[in-house]
Amino acid sequence: MAHKEGDAPEREGRAAEIREEIREDVLEVADALAGRVRADASRVRRAVRLLGHGMVAGVLAIHLLATASLSWIVLSYPVPHPEMYPVMGLVLWLVLTTRFTALLGGRPSAAARGLIVNLLVHGFWIWILLDQVPARMIVDDRVVERAPLAWLAVPIFLYLVALGGTLAHGVVWRRHQRLVAEAPGED
Repeated sequence: MAHKEGDAPEREGRAAEIREEIREDVLEVADALAGRVRADASRVRRAVRLLGHGMVAGVLAIHLLATASLSWIVLSYPVPHPEMYPVMGLVLWLVLTTRFTALLGGRPSAAARGLIVNLLVHGFWIWILLDQVPARMIVDDRVVERAPLAWLAVPIFLYLVALGGTLAHGVVWRRHQRLVAEAPGED
């Protein structure tokens, strides 16, 4: 079949209309998809933030549990200066809260310094607790031979779990910050 010269412009016009319709459909789908991706990214960021806050609460609770168990142990057995142990546990807990406060307050350099300080002072404290485990002579009002304090393994383990949780929170927090930085649009 031979095409007439008049049919070509008509076909080109129809082809242009179809291309325009397809382009509009593609743009509409792309906009809908972009909106969906933004909404999903926002949900992921909120979930990571909530996970981070839950980790903070968990770490602080484990740390308080470690201090409470340590207090019970040193008050139950002959240990010189038993008041030092709960006070040191609370001081370490406050140092830990200072790190989280700096992190959540948007001061990453202060939070990084807080993490280093936490690792150092907790490491020192755990070393002291490990030194207290073996049996030894205790001089108080009288000389007493104290049995090994194997129960100190419980607060030592809990302090280590709290430190591990602090490090894990740092990883989750950095991931959250990366997601926020990469996300287009609102938070």
